[in-house]
Amino acid sequence: MQDCMEYTAPDHEAPPVDGYILQAPVCDRDAFALHMGMDKLDETIRAAKQLIDAGRGHERMSLTQLPEFMRDTPISASRWYALVAPDGEDNYFSPDLADEVAASYWSRIDKPLLVLHSGNDEFVPDRVNKEELVSHWRKLCKPNIASPLAGTIPGATHRVEEPEAEKWLCNTVIKFLQSMT
Repeated sequence: MQDCMEYTAPDHEAPPVDGYILQAPVCDRDAFALHMGMDKLDETIRAAKQLIDAGRGHERMSLTQLPEFMRDTPISASRWYALVAPDGEDNYFSPDLADEVAASYWSRIDKPLLVLHSGNDEFVPDRVNKEELVSHWRKLCKPNIASPLAGTIPGATHRVEEPEAEKWLCNTVIKFLQSMT
């Protein structure tokens, strides 16, 4: 998901695309907080920031600071901070981003956009109203950029492995692509 948002950056020199589909755009900070708790996550953010401030942002985060499922995945302090800090440069999908920050990302999208959250995404806290969040992101986009098909995939987990949810997703993507012609 971050790749799509980076692709829209003004300084990104990449071949043009016809549109964007964001399926399960999750705030990494919220997802990691679900697994390790906000206090522990904040501790890791402080540790990453200390390494960055010391000019050592390229160094790997200590394994004991990472969630257990990531302990075989090397990640630098700079990358960790970018993903999980409130002011991290890849924190595009946080539901609590200030509007002026969020608008700076969403308003630069200049091609048709379909945003689909997963209805039962295990990486999104229950406190997040996914429909309202998608609606808010749509309003931050330029007029007629965000598809009215945007919303939440009923019954889908993050990877959309449920047969009915897969079918719904495929049909919605087909409708979106047809609307671009």
